[in-house]
Amino acid sequence: MNNKNREEKLGFIFETGRALRFYMDYAVGAIEPEASPGHGDLSVIQMKAAMEIWLYQPMNLGELARRLKVGPSSASALVDKLVEKEVVTREPDPEDRRRVVLCIHPRAAEAMIDCNRRFHEAFSAIAGQVGDENVDKWYDVMTQIHKILEEEVKNG
Repeated sequence: MNNKNREEKLGFIFETGRALRFYMDYAVGAIEPEASPGHGDLSVIQMKAAMEIWLYQPMNLGELARRLKVGPSSASALVDKLVEKEVVTREPDPEDRRRVVLCIHPRAAEAMIDCNRRFHEAFSAIAGQVGDENVDKWYDVMTQIHKILEEEVKNG
């Protein structure tokens, strides 16, 4: 593969990935007030933070900041808003009471499950149009990317 062709392909992959991310954000939206009274009106970054916490709870603030690629003070301000909206709780770490862990507020748990379901449905609708053979190829590539990203998160 020549360099120009490679760069064009990488650019196309990047732009399509960005378009897919925007599609997913639009298709799913934030937690809707009707779905979870008191938990609506989350920004995209608040929703991403809530999803990370929900998926990996309990987690500490430093881990959330690494996963979101933001500084600790930004992560703290984000969590403050999520606590205020009763989407996230701060609790003492059972293993070290000097530390605090983040968890999804019990009142928001159902909304997080619903949101995750809507993400899955929106993604399945797109993936269903590319065929099983291409889904298998996509899976192989994404498995490699997942490993790389997990290493990046682990190493900060």
